Amino acid sequence: MEESENIINTIDGLIFEKRSNTLANHLKTLFNHDEKHFYGNTKNNKFEIWRFTRGAQGMQPIVFGEVVSELNKTIIVLKPKMNSVGILHLILGSIVLSSVLYNGIPFWTGAAGLTSASTILLLLAILFVIISFVYRYETKAHLNRLMELIDKRTNKKQDYRVVIPAFL
Repeated sequence: MEESENIINTIDGLIFEKRSNTLANHLKTLFNHDEKHFYGNTKNNKFEIWRFTRGAQGMQPIVFGEVVSELNKTIIVLKPKMNSVGILHLILGSIVLSSVLYNGIPFWTGAAGLTSASTILLLLAILFVIISFVYRYETKAHLNRLMELIDKRTNKKQDYRVVIPAFL
């Protein structure tokens, strides 16, 4: 059996339940609160895999991966991205926080209104930074756990290339 095929079979064996990358399936993962199992799918030398993490509360990453052969060695390329539930959290959270602050702060005219709007933007920026730190921490933990399991099940330290996006 070819090494890349062995790795894909190992990853396929990690997946508890085959699920496609949809909002409904990520909501199902969120409401299951099951941190032990991975969900996702494999096709050819590519895979998508994720699992619920309590710290991320729905903002856990989906790991898009591909097993490639380069210069006589096999490399596992991992690209984490936020799932659709996490993106929905960010959008709805920003709208709710903005409306609460907007309705909760009087004097929305003149200089006071500009100061209040600046305060809202500052609080949203602070919230975004905090969420970004939590997401990055959970992404690192998720990737490390996945790499550890792949190495353990293949009985070999694999070569990985992790591509972290600049934005979340």
